[in-house]
Amino acid sequence: MTATAEEAWSWEEFVAICRKLTIDRNGYDATNPNFNAEHITTYAVAFPQSMLFALPFIYSNGGQVASDDGQKLLLNQPAAVEALQQIQDLIYRYHVAPTPSTLQSMPSASFMLQTGKVAMEISGHWQTLGLSQMGFDWGMGVLPYFKQPTTIICGSSLGIFTSSKHPEEAFQLFKALGDTASNDLFGNGLGKPMHSKSWIKQLKRVKNCCKVAYLRNSLTFSKPTLM
Repeated sequence: MTATAEEAWSWEEFVAICRKLTIDRNGYDATNPNFNAEHITTYAVAFPQSMLFALPFIYSNGGQVASDDGQKLLLNQPAAVEALQQIQDLIYRYHVAPTPSTLQSMPSASFMLQTGKVAMEISGHWQTLGLSQMGFDWGMGVLPYFKQPTTIICGSSLGIFTSSKHPEEAFQLFKALGDTASNDLFGNGLGKPMHSKSWIKQLKRVKNCCKVAYLRNSLTFSKPTLM
């Protein structure tokens, strides 16, 4: 897996590699005519069934979820439909990713990575801390692409209602919870540490040029997305 978007796998390369990595109980990979899709012991990739994780591929294929003014749904347009179909093909055509029901019956994707049940997981930066504490070697790479390398930056917001009876107290609570100097959870216990030093500390624990794969490519090839 590559660490830079300039060397990212095309979708075709990604599928070919996934077929090689998917192994059934008899040791056959998904390219072998004897491969048994009903008895897979190692999947190539855990692909979460969430629209959030489909967005980079829709954008990469030149599609959009909605028009820029937000007035028209564009998920039914060819570029978006093609990307979504390719994702489904990973599951139902190539059998390199678990079905939604199979994925729900399995332990966490992180545990499956640790135990060799999946070779790759498509996820987000919030996994960095947990994976780095699980005691096995892992790396981070960039996403495969259709037409151009693309990823997303997700953001979550907090707010205080204007109707709140205690806006000042709520503001003071927000300040306390967000104080990276006094709240060590930002560096040691959260999936989304806000302080740059906390990020650097986490990234140093990860192999395969994580700092390049995440920070550089997120800043260069990403689209902002509100969660």
